Amino acid sequence: MGRDNNSIIADPLFADPDNYDFHLAPNSPAIKLGFKPFDYTKAGVYGDPAWMKKATDMKFPPLMDIETGK
Repeated sequence: MGRDNNSIIADPLFADPDNYDFHLAPNSPAIKLGFKPFDYTKAGVYGDPAWMKKATDMKFPPLMDIETGK
């Protein structure tokens, strides 16, 4: 429909997503686009304890399985 002509739809080539290993393969299209891999295990909320508490107090609805719709 011409709304997003410059997007790339591709497998990012995660190492083992079924086992939650999201490291990228050296030939990942994400790396070719300039994405800089980082240690995602260290991602999160840091700093003021009150700010960190807000992150743990958040309540989210259960995730839906996109294959089953449940």
